[in-house]
Amino acid sequence: MAEEAAAEVAKDKKVGRCRVGNYALDGLSVAWENTQQIRQRLRAKQALLLQHDMKLEVDVAPATGHVCKSISNLRTNRCVLTPVLHLMRQHALLLPNLDRLIDQIRQLYEENRVQVKNPGDVYYHNAWSIRGLTSLLKGELARVTAEVQQGKYSRKDQALMELLLDVGFMEPDQADGNDDGRAVPEPEVPGHD
Repeated sequence: MAEEAAAEVAKDKKVGRCRVGNYALDGLSVAWENTQQIRQRLRAKQALLLQHDMKLEVDVAPATGHVCKSISNLRTNRCVLTPVLHLMRQHALLLPNLDRLIDQIRQLYEENRVQVKNPGDVYYHNAWSIRGLTSLLKGELARVTAEVQQGKYSRKDQALMELLLDVGFMEPDQADGNDDGRAVPEPEVPGHD
């Protein structure tokens, strides 16, 4: 099953498909609210997602809510992505439904009384950015898994490996190269092909 999951991730990347699940995201806004780093961002009138500025080496709130797909933005937004990635892991790594993400983002902003210009646009761009970053991580999982299997993984990005380990996409012995490097087996989810 683990080989099949890794093969599906690689296959999706090759043909440019992104598999999207239809699973519930109930409680995601609560998980974000219970994350200290996110609470601090919102109380400081920052955005849910931050963009890492490579030139200045700082994290900034994007005006539109859109965050580019990059490894540095994966690191910057780890606190936001972790609960989403845990849900994805429970659902065979299927990407979250965009409308459901928008609803959870809206709930978070409303519960925290965060006011932004053009809230609908911000929610929309945040949701697409989360989907883009989770898609990027799926691609990185396929790459890292292949490199570990081939004995070529150099651990050059420790933060990425920590994120893969933290959300259970890989096991510690896989990261060390002490087993066959396959992705963690995914639970079978009824109704998902």
